[in-house]
Amino acid sequence: SVATSYRLDAIRCFYGAMVARNLIKIEASDDGSSSSVFQMNGFISNSNYVAKKITMVLFINDRLVECNALKRAIEVVYASTLPKASKPFIYMSISLPPEHVDVNVHPTKREVSLLNQEVIIENIQSVVESKLRNSNEARTFQEQMVEDSPSIPVVTSKDAHLNSSQSGSKSQKVPVNKIVRTDALDPVGRLHAYLQVKPPKHTEGSSGLALVRSSVRQRRNPKETADLTSIHQLINDIDCNCHSGLLDIVRQCSYVGMADGVFALVQHNTHLY
Repeated sequence: SVATSYRLDAIRCFYGAMVARNLIKIEASDDGSSSSVFQMNGFISNSNYVAKKITMVLFINDRLVECNALKRAIEVVYASTLPKASKPFIYMSISLPPEHVDVNVHPTKREVSLLNQEVIIENIQSVVESKLRNSNEARTFQEQMVEDSPSIPVVTSKDAHLNSSQSGSKSQKVPVNKIVRTDALDPVGRLHAYLQVKPPKHTEGSSGLALVRSSVRQRRNPKETADLTSIHQLINDIDCNCHSGLLDIVRQCSYVGMADGVFALVQHNTHLY
């Protein structure tokens, strides 16, 4: 509609194109209620919008005001639905009967309180949560294009010194913290200089676990290696209690990077863990 386009243009002008690009239209009302009648329409930020501080532009009966209870309630919905780092942008225009708006809450009359405020806030919370969940399911991520390279040579310190002295201008390099690992077998970043390629050792009919078992038996009792029932029992317990799905994820996953100071991010097929 014309009004919607005008409001988006105004938001784009005052808050920037990034904000306007990541907004969801929202509407709510309680026409069927006999206790109060209100109409709300506006925009809220989607799951792709990231900010460190909440921004709320609230109009009630075409007057710019503040309602801290409504602001906190919407922030709670965002915190429980989207990542903690995401603080929302909210634009809302609410129409109410004038006698249902108390403007004497604060000396400046900027802060207001509403009649049946709990019911109105609960209604708006429900609509916001529904919109956010649909937005989160359709979340998009920026991709970084990486050229395919069949083999990456090992760079020594001597080669690096020669290359740096011969090149007169700085080459465009991707920062290490922005490199994304897409294959667990492909080394990434500064690890190339420390990578030592060893020829594969061919073992006939024995796996790594079998070698460990044999080594344990010979070290504990070289003459009576078959009398280690506790070791066999422990191995059998591990094999029986192993979760096959989780084992496959751990074996085939690709390390992406640290999510924070505690958790790491890995990729298995099309899923992130």
